[in-house]
Amino acid sequence: MPTLTLPQIGILVLVIVGLIVLMRLIQPKLSPAERYLLHEIQRKSPQVDNIRLYMWIKMIVHPVTQPSDLEYQERFLSDAEQMKVILEQMQSFGAAILYPLFGFEAMNWRLAPEQHDPLFERIAALLIIRRFPHTAEVIEDFVAKGPDTLTRQFIEKNSNAFPPLSTIQQRYLHNLAAVLQIMVTTHRNEWWPGTNPAIQEWAESTLRRLAKTSADIDVSFLEKQSNSEPKAE
Repeated sequence: MPTLTLPQIGILVLVIVGLIVLMRLIQPKLSPAERYLLHEIQRKSPQVDNIRLYMWIKMIVHPVTQPSDLEYQERFLSDAEQMKVILEQMQSFGAAILYPLFGFEAMNWRLAPEQHDPLFERIAALLIIRRFPHTAEVIEDFVAKGPDTLTRQFIEKNSNAFPPLSTIQQRYLHNLAAVLQIMVTTHRNEWWPGTNPAIQEWAESTLRRLAKTSADIDVSFLEKQSNSEPKAE
C-alpha cells in the first residue's frame, strides 16, 4: 500500500472532518429513524463513504404505514436492470451493514410484523451470501438477541418515535425468517445467483432454531422441500 504524502493526509483529514461537520449540521433536521441510521452506520461501519451507505439504505427502505407505501419497490422487483444497479452499489459494503439495514427497516415499519417487505428481503439475502461467513455472525447475533445493544438503547431513548421494542423484536424475527427462506428455496434466476450448499445448510439450520423461539415461524415448507426433487444450482 503506497504511503500518503503530508498534503494527501491533510486532504483526507479535511474530508473526514467535513463529513462529521456536515452530519452534525443536518442531524437536527432528520427524523429519529434517520438519526439512528447515521449513528448506527458510524458505530458499526466506520468508513469515508458513510454518506453513500446512508443514502443507499434510504433508497432500499422507506417508511411504510400502509400497503401502498411499498409500490416504490415495483420498479426494482420487476426490472432486472434496476435491481442490478442496486447490487452494483453495494459491492463495497461489508457484513456490518446488516445492523443498520435491519434496524432502520424495523423502525420504519408500521404494518403487522409478519407482513413482507420484498425488496428489503431480497437485498438482505443477497448481502448475506455475498459476505458469508462474516454475515452469519451478524445473523446469529440477531437470532440470539434481536436488535443489537446500540439499536435497543436508541429505541429506549426515543420510545415515542418508534413502535414498542417488543414489536420491533417481532419484526426482526419475521424478517429473519423471510430472508432465510429466500436463501433456502429460491432457484437461480436473473437476480439470485443460487445458494452454495454449505450456506443453504446453515440457513436451514438457522431457520429451524428460529422456529423454536416462536410459534409464529412456520418452517413446514422445509419438510416438503426435503421430499421434493433437489434444487438445481
